[in-house]
Amino acid sequence: MLIDLPGHGKAPSWDQEHRLSLLAEQMWKGLDGFLAKNTKLHLIGHSMGGYFAVELAKVRPQQIEELCFWQSTFKADSEEKKEMRYRAIEALEANQALYVGGMIRGLFSEENKEKCSKEINKNIEVAKQMRASDIRASLEAMRDRDDSSLFLQNANFPCTLVHGELDPLFSLERQAEESKEIHAKNVYTVPLCGHMMHLENPGAAR
Repeated sequence: MLIDLPGHGKAPSWDQEHRLSLLAEQMWKGLDGFLAKNTKLHLIGHSMGGYFAVELAKVRPQQIEELCFWQSTFKADSEEKKEMRYRAIEALEANQALYVGGMIRGLFSEENKEKCSKEINKNIEVAKQMRASDIRASLEAMRDRDDSSLFLQNANFPCTLVHGELDPLFSLERQAEESKEIHAKNVYTVPLCGHMMHLENPGAAR
């Protein structure tokens, strides 16, 4: 099952309250409509999807079989990162096309930008069609999310961390620190890719 977050894909826009925790509660109500009672889930979240996946786990930890952070983190934004989100919102409101172009290119490793030029351009065109209000709401939701370190340290389900060797957003040092903090069951580093592992090195990402 693949879930589109608000404003992405075919999902409706964000509600007025841009909180991942509230979205998780709403999502469980929807999942109850077609999942068998007490079904246990393997949750995999890429980037912002990881922030959402851990919020799903907080609502019903008893229904989580395993949680995988795919090039993501359970930590809240640092003050420096929050400031970057504020600046991103300003750039978005000044020129959406310019902002999404720079943002998406920045997700790919320098080594793969030429090879992945078609994928980069495709993602830029999709992002240009998104509502600016949805992009802003996503940035605000990421900026204001809670830290989940203590929750995962005491969770009764295992966690897996997967990162790209050349990820410009998450260093390997950070991966190692976070895996120790929550006693991750599995830790994988995929070679030759940045933050868009599934596009930069799809064979290794399977």
